[in-house]
Amino acid sequence: MKILKCYLAYTQKSYRLTMLILFPTLFLAGLCMLCYFTKWPGIFWWVWLLMVWPLVMVKGDYFDGLYRIRENSLEYVKSSGRGVRLVKNAVLGDCIQKFLWTALVYGAGYALLYLLDVGNSISAESMILVLYIFTMAVLYGFGNILLCTMISRFFTIFSIQLFCAYGAMFLAFVFLLLTVYAAPAVNMVAAAMYVLAVCGVNGYVLKKKMGEMYYDQ
Repeated sequence: MKILKCYLAYTQKSYRLTMLILFPTLFLAGLCMLCYFTKWPGIFWWVWLLMVWPLVMVKGDYFDGLYRIRENSLEYVKSSGRGVRLVKNAVLGDCIQKFLWTALVYGAGYALLYLLDVGNSISAESMILVLYIFTMAVLYGFGNILLCTMISRFFTIFSIQLFCAYGAMFLAFVFLLLTVYAAPAVNMVAAAMYVLAVCGVNGYVLKKKMGEMYYDQ
């Protein structure tokens, strides 16, 4: 609960409404329409969702997410003994929401693929493959979003920020190919190590940046 409160304190209401409600709803509604009204297979549109969602998440963070943390009560953070802990909890809350919403959007999109595509019913034999692909998509998607968001925070130029967001799309495509062609056991280990490595680097960068905030520039 403390983590949630800290996260809510450092994000704008407009960001939460847009990124947690509006965009996921629009994405899934658009996926339904595209699968239903086009002749292209639903898997194409789900791949499109896998690539576009990281782009939206990274750029959304730049406008109203924790990227704006330097504009949100920075003086309080520097003057309070609880400031560092509050920011760490806020960043942790941001990571949690990114993971949960990525799983929700990808899971709903994958379910729609099977519901709207004729002849794609899930059998007991195919359930393992479905769960494997979904798990890989969520892990790699979350890792890409977290990595590219972290890198984008080092820059204030919009074009470079956009380049980082496109990098998330490119990584999504690369890791999708790994999911298709790599051995499942190897790929699952690689995905877990990738997420842990990104989380570790994110924590290190946070600790370093928090220390730099206490030096006047």
